[in-house]
Amino acid sequence: MILNCEVQKMERDIDEKICCFTGHRPSGLPFGEDEQSEMAIRLKTAIERELIAMIEDGCETFITGCAQGADMICGELVIKLKEERYPSVKLICAVPFRGMADHWPIKWQKRYEHLLSAATEVVEICPKNARGCFHRRNRYMVDHSTEMIAVYNGEKSGGTYYTINYAVKQGRNVVVFDVQSCEIYRPE
Repeated sequence: MILNCEVQKMERDIDEKICCFTGHRPSGLPFGEDEQSEMAIRLKTAIERELIAMIEDGCETFITGCAQGADMICGELVIKLKEERYPSVKLICAVPFRGMADHWPIKWQKRYEHLLSAATEVVEICPKNARGCFHRRNRYMVDHSTEMIAVYNGEKSGGTYYTINYAVKQGRNVVVFDVQSCEIYRPE
């Protein structure tokens, strides 16, 4: 189901834990598109451990922005955990605009389509690419979450930096994965 977030807000229970993701595209990750590298596998393993801990602590809904890189990695890990161990887990895909992946390389388009087809819900932020639609998508995810997992390389600019800071200001519980060390920290 595709909804326009400008018209409808996602419904949730007051006590429900919902986690969104933010992170860099492949160019901002030290392993680039080589997700079979040792560093990428370490990062995925660390994120999967955190997801399991969150699920076992009552967080069963996750929101991905569906961008290439960290968003897809996190979304795919949620799907994996849903299929293997936690069938009640939900994945919401918050896409900034219709047709976001139309001009991507085929391998990324296939991953994108897989995320959308496995999602419990797809929320379309804007009907077409427009100025600010990625920021609106990021704010939507934070505004509809209680938790955040961020895959961050330390750059002090860009969408990931903005979204982490927005989440902290909104009082969300933020877990940051440093992409170089795979260590976790919580910003204040």
